[in-house]
Amino acid sequence: MHIDASARPGSYSRQMSQAFVDRFVSLLPDTTVIRTDLNAAPPPFVDENFLANAFLPEAQQDSKALAASNQYTRDFLSADVVVVGMPMYNWGVPAIVKAWIDQIVRSGLTFSMSANGIEGLAQPDKEVFSLVSRNGGFLPGEPFANANFQDGHFAGIMGFLGVKQTRLEALQDIFNPATLEQNLATALGNARKLAEETAARHKKGSRAGSDLWNRAA
Repeated sequence: MHIDASARPGSYSRQMSQAFVDRFVSLLPDTTVIRTDLNAAPPPFVDENFLANAFLPEAQQDSKALAASNQYTRDFLSADVVVVGMPMYNWGVPAIVKAWIDQIVRSGLTFSMSANGIEGLAQPDKEVFSLVSRNGGFLPGEPFANANFQDGHFAGIMGFLGVKQTRLEALQDIFNPATLEQNLATALGNARKLAEETAARHKKGSRAGSDLWNRAA
């Protein structure tokens, strides 16, 4: 599943996600890519109609109210690999990424609640990659690390849904012309390397993530 969220065509985060996907598909040409451009078709925000239906048994739900959510959730569950290219906007994830997150956090589909607590329902071997572009200083130990509400938020949500690990590749210092060219080349190279490592793990065949939708529903 290939997701982009930047408002700019040809943005750095779009280049990073495309580099990953291109390299992965070149190594595993039978790969099916689910393409989702959140900026081209923004997810709806959670509203009263969504909330009135999302927690009902499936037979009682208004399918129109949950149509977008059901599709996003089905795509997420069916994907063995999820690649999200996004910029940092105002220290956090773009609003359209948050809207997408709100559409896939679904009780009974991507997480369950019971006497034993909350359990994420995504297949445990699903791999999620966050490919991020932003200004400098936001990594651990750097001056603005405490203002980085992007990485922990996104990885925390994925963990809540059952993803064991979310991998991050960040292109930082994008407003520094002295280092941008080299930093971008390094980030693109790292994205391709991540794709190579991931493709090697998937070479023996894909896993049936789509079955999770049927089991959860």
